[in-house]
Amino acid sequence: MIKQNYEMEVFVHGKHIKEYIHQNKTYVEGRKNSTFSIKLRNNSSEKALFVLTIDGLSVIDGKDASFDSRGYIINGYDSMIVNGWRVNDNEVAQFFFSSPDESYRKRMSKGNNLGILGLAVFTEKEKYQPTIIKEYIPYYPAYPRYPNYPYTPVYPYWGTTSYTATGANTTNNTDCSYYASQENQNLGTGWGKKESSKVVSTNFDRKEKPNTIFEIFYNTREQLEKIGINFTRRQVAISTPRSFPREYTEYCEQPKN
Repeated sequence: MIKQNYEMEVFVHGKHIKEYIHQNKTYVEGRKNSTFSIKLRNNSSEKALFVLTIDGLSVIDGKDASFDSRGYIINGYDSMIVNGWRVNDNEVAQFFFSSPDESYRKRMSKGNNLGILGLAVFTEKEKYQPTIIKEYIPYYPAYPRYPNYPYTPVYPYWGTTSYTATGANTTNNTDCSYYASQENQNLGTGWGKKESSKVVSTNFDRKEKPNTIFEIFYNTREQLEKIGINFTRRQVAISTPRSFPREYTEYCEQPKN
């Protein structure tokens, strides 16, 4: 799934699994007890913060997700694969498709809200630096004693004025978890075996609102067929209007008809 300059893909056994579009939503098929991972890619030139959620929970701290949840920082033109729930700085517990009762959310007594993979991508706030504006300030010496002395102004020093731009630092606590209908939801995401995955903590001054949000729904093949997904039909891309077609003309042309 691609949005703007970012990508989110689901992998099972190292292979990308097919996505299905139905009523403007993206779905993937999950199979019980299959471990899976999520690949995140940053195709922009600037580093970004990827806040990943599964079943409405942050994959880093296991709490209900919001735009303030922690995430993974990915440099420009780079990618990473997230294999599990973060246990500490050195380990994760593998993701796997489980029964609803075996899901991490249910086992933590957090109720329903199963069957969705979410991602919010944030860029960093601009770091304002003082702007130094320099200008010549002419200095006129006292008139010389000799009337025929040629007069020329001199510039003995720089005049300096500094301007510093400031911005508001507010926090948006909007909850980005999605409370989906749990009718006929036959899968959740469980807490699997631990594996090595090292990270280090750092600061990231994110913008208040994400650049984009991803949502990928998952369920068993049987339930996806019930909602209308046809697994035998080839997926066809839907043509949508574009606000900036790439053809360039200098001015408006007169209609021919």
